[in-house]
Amino acid sequence: MKVKNIVRSAAAALDLSGAVKYCDDGDESGKAEAEELLRLYCETEKDVAVNYMPIFFEEKTSATDGKIEYAALSKPFLRTAYLLSESGERTSYRAYAGYLKTEVKNPVIGYAYVPADKTMTDDCEYATGVPAKVFVMGIVAAYYLEKQLFEEAAIYRKQYEASLALVRRVHGVRTGGRIRARRWQCRWAEFLKTLLSGEKTIKKKRTISAEAAERRLRRRSTVFRRIGKAEG
Repeated sequence: MKVKNIVRSAAAALDLSGAVKYCDDGDESGKAEAEELLRLYCETEKDVAVNYMPIFFEEKTSATDGKIEYAALSKPFLRTAYLLSESGERTSYRAYAGYLKTEVKNPVIGYAYVPADKTMTDDCEYATGVPAKVFVMGIVAAYYLEKQLFEEAAIYRKQYEASLALVRRVHGVRTGGRIRARRWQCRWAEFLKTLLSGEKTIKKKRTISAEAAERRLRRRSTVFRRIGKAEG
């Protein structure tokens, strides 16, 4: 999957015609919109890798004084999966902040890593396994959150997380354990705390007419249909 194709699908789902044109033919008028969606794509890909579907990499390294520094690895280290001896057998190690210790001089380390930021021409880290539709929903949810459209953000985030839960089950990724709070959760919690406390940082309490509510419902349905077209 090309990153540009995912960004274009998200732009189409959000009806951002300028970003769509930029992805299609490089129309500079939509560059800012497209780059904003690219940034949200990078955040979404990191979220998937850190909290849902880890990406593993195997690398031959050397232990200096029995230590392997995480910073010396070729990819941004997240956590160790295993360590192999020179003969290819699993071997023990002790993990510390910033490094691990082992008695093997030239081990092979398997580890999960955090994907680097992408450009439009890059490939998605998940060539298979995670459908493009999932990333599109993550981008849409993040976009609505940044625009302070909290109800819409919550709807698409729920769909995004439900899809990833299904992907995890299909691929046999173990569930359980404590997952650290994600950025959108922290900001959502902050908003709710402010709302419930009645502080003046909330600009005003809005009420909407029946017509406005109907328009909002139609908009959500439209975005869901557009996201559906992004799969594959």
